Amino acid sequence: MTQFIGFKNYGDEYKLMGLAPYGKPIYQNIIQENILKKNNKNFFKLNLNYFNHNKSNFSYKFDGVPDQAKILNENIFKLFGKIDISDDIFKKNFAASVQKSYENIFKQILNFIKENNYSNNLVFAGGCALNSSANKEIIYDKYFKSIFIPFAPGDGGGAIGAALYVNNKQNKKTVNNLSPYLGSSYTDNEVLVQFEDYKKKLNITEYKNESDLIHKAVEMLNEQKVIGWFQGRMEFGPRALGNRSILADPRNKNMKEIINKKIKKRENFRPFAPSILNEEKLEWYKANKLNNLYMSSVEIINKDKKKNLEAVTHVDDTGRVQNVIFDINSRYYTLIKKFFLKTGIPVLLNTSFNENEPIVRTPIEAFDCLLRTDIDALFINNFKITKK
Repeated sequence: MTQFIGFKNYGDEYKLMGLAPYGKPIYQNIIQENILKKNNKNFFKLNLNYFNHNKSNFSYKFDGVPDQAKILNENIFKLFGKIDISDDIFKKNFAASVQKSYENIFKQILNFIKENNYSNNLVFAGGCALNSSANKEIIYDKYFKSIFIPFAPGDGGGAIGAALYVNNKQNKKTVNNLSPYLGSSYTDNEVLVQFEDYKKKLNITEYKNESDLIHKAVEMLNEQKVIGWFQGRMEFGPRALGNRSILADPRNKNMKEIINKKIKKRENFRPFAPSILNEEKLEWYKANKLNNLYMSSVEIINKDKKKNLEAVTHVDDTGRVQNVIFDINSRYYTLIKKFFLKTGIPVLLNTSFNENEPIVRTPIEAFDCLLRTDIDALFINNFKITKK
C-alpha cells in the first residue's frame, strides 16, 4: 500500500502513517472487502489476486521501478476506478484508508486477547508496534490496565528479547534496564581528534561545566535557533531520544516547515515529536495508560495547551510524545528543565539528527551534517560548534 502511492523505499510506512490524518478513509471498505479477505480463524487473509510477490519470477527491486505497482499487480487499479495516483487528495484519502484498515484488524486482535482473558497487561512488540498512531487505540481504551512497548520493538529489538530470554532460562541475574542508550559514545578528546580536519570550516567553544553548556543551548533555543544535540551513548532503536537529536522551540508554528525544508529536506506533512518532562506531562496531554518513554504512541494534547506547541502538534491534535526522566537521561532532562524555567514550556521539539539519511553516529558525521544544513549550532559533549 505504501509503494502504491509512491513511497518506494523499504521502511517508508511511517510516511503513509504521517499522511493519513490529512485524509478521509473513503477507501477503507474497498480495501477490507477485497484485499483483506475475512477469515475468522486468522482475523484476515491476504487476497493474492492483487499481488506479485508470491509469483516465482518476482524480483523485489526498488531502484528504477517504472510503475506504481511493483508488489501489487494491475488488478489493484480496477478496484479504485479512474484515479490519479499522483493526486495529493487521493494519496491522503488512500493513506487514511490503509491506516484505518490496519487499526480495524488491530482492534480485532486486541478484543480476541481480552475476551480470552490472557492477561490484564500487554507487552507489545514487532514492526507493527511502531505504528504510533494505531497505538493510541490501546493507551486510551478499555483493553488493558498496563502497557509496555520496548524502545526497539522491531526485528532488531527482538535480538535483545532473545538474549534476555536465554539469560533468564540459565537462571542468571537479569538487570532491569529501561535505558535505550546502548550505542557508541565519544570522549572529549576523541571529539577533538576528529575535529582536527574541520578547523578551517568550523568554530569550537569548550564549556568547563554542564550548567554553562546548557545555559547557552537554552539561550539559542529561545532565540529560535535550531541545534544539533550529540550527547552520551547513542540510542538503540528507531527513535531519536535526546542523544542524537535536532532540537528546537516547539512554540514557533513555522518551525516545522523551517526544519523540514532547510535541514531535514523531507515532506512537509511529516510531524516532529515533543520531548516533555515526565512530571509535567499530565498538564499538557490527556491521561493514558502508557509510560511513554520511547515515543511509542501519539497522545492527544489538552486543548488549552495546543497554542503553545504548534510545531509538535499534528493535524489531528496529537503528538508522538517522549516522557523524559532524569534517571534515564539526566543531561537531556536538565536541558528541557532549564528551557521550562525560562519559557514556561516543559517541551522541546525533537527530531533525529540527520538529513534524509541514517542518523549520525560519529562526531565526523555530525560535523558534516552541520556544514551542509542550516543547523545553527552543534552541542557535542562539552563543546559548542558553529560554522565560520
